[in-house]
Amino acid sequence: MAKKEQCQLCEEYKPELELCTIKWVQLSFDGNECEQFDNIVSLEQVKQLEVENEKEANESSLPKADKHIKKRSVTPDKSTIHIEETASSVSPQSKENPKKFHYKPLSKTSKSVLLFITLIIIIIGTWQTYTFIKESLEKKEREKNVWLAICELEDLRVDKTVRYLRLNDIKYEDKKLKLGYHANYSTREISRIVKDSLMYDDFLSVIAIAPQKWNIISHYLAAAEVDLYITYFNTSIPSYLLSWKQLSTLMSDKQKLRKGKRLFVNRKKEEVLNYALKHFGKDRYFKVDSLSLDNKYVSLHMYYDKSIASLGETFLDTIHVNPPYTDKVGDMGSLLDGMLAICSRINRGFAFVYFDRKERKVQRCEWNVEKAKAIAKQATDKVVLVAIKPIKYIRL
Repeated sequence: MAKKEQCQLCEEYKPELELCTIKWVQLSFDGNECEQFDNIVSLEQVKQLEVENEKEANESSLPKADKHIKKRSVTPDKSTIHIEETASSVSPQSKENPKKFHYKPLSKTSKSVLLFITLIIIIIGTWQTYTFIKESLEKKEREKNVWLAICELEDLRVDKTVRYLRLNDIKYEDKKLKLGYHANYSTREISRIVKDSLMYDDFLSVIAIAPQKWNIISHYLAAAEVDLYITYFNTSIPSYLLSWKQLSTLMSDKQKLRKGKRLFVNRKKEEVLNYALKHFGKDRYFKVDSLSLDNKYVSLHMYYDKSIASLGETFLDTIHVNPPYTDKVGDMGSLLDGMLAICSRINRGFAFVYFDRKERKVQRCEWNVEKAKAIAKQATDKVVLVAIKPIKYIRL
């Protein structure tokens, strides 16, 4: 009906009467489990009882002389039993499955704050993405425009129209298009240019040579918002900055472009004259006198002595230009190329004037504006045909 070990732990058990006050029955210890035991006594008390029973068994094995020692009975503490009852009342199933925590639903205010923060994060992320994409596209477009401007400048780099200022180096750095010019000035000229601040004027004269090209370059630089940084190599002339806005304004200023054209004509006249002096420097019959400019013609003046040699018919031929004027002298081409460079910019013809020192006689061989334009066009077409390289086709 019950186990004696279980009953000894129960307060409702009266050992002197062997009576269970829960059921109010006389107990007979047959070794069966008590139905109320789990609700009353904890497992720890069971273990404690087992330990005490083990102690009693050990004491019973001692000699009889020691049996007079009194054993202290263990009375379970009520508070302990109550706590253990509470612990033992938890079912095994609840121990295996831990208690689940249920969160309280958020309030409307919390939801609004969370939604606001989420929207802010999304807006910031979207804006940063938009800004990054926009800057990347702008950078790509800017580099494209700069590259197109450089392509136009490469055409000017190979142009040998003038010698006094030649484009030698092109670099794009720090949102600036840096142009390096090789300046061919004498020491006296450099001092004058620096003193009178003529660096900008000489660059203006170079622009006036090819206004169409520079209009295109200005358009690309304005689209890219890239400035020009001008440097004159092998001189003491300081570098200077020409912003894309200044360049755009300059290209629309006809008065300044006319000024630049006049500067070009004056410098080119000096170059053509020096070219002629170099070409005829060792000639036994002809000597160069001067180069003049009037309303109709750019004229090269030559003199000779009829007592030494007479003027041949070929020098007075108005259909074919005489070879001494078409032969290449240096990298600027021939004397005729130099004269045509002036004629094409100021709408003039060209002429060769011969003065006989002995007879004091002057003879002219001239080509009007229309003929000069036809010759210039023919020379340009020839240069273009030479510049074009044959394309090699590769069969795939």
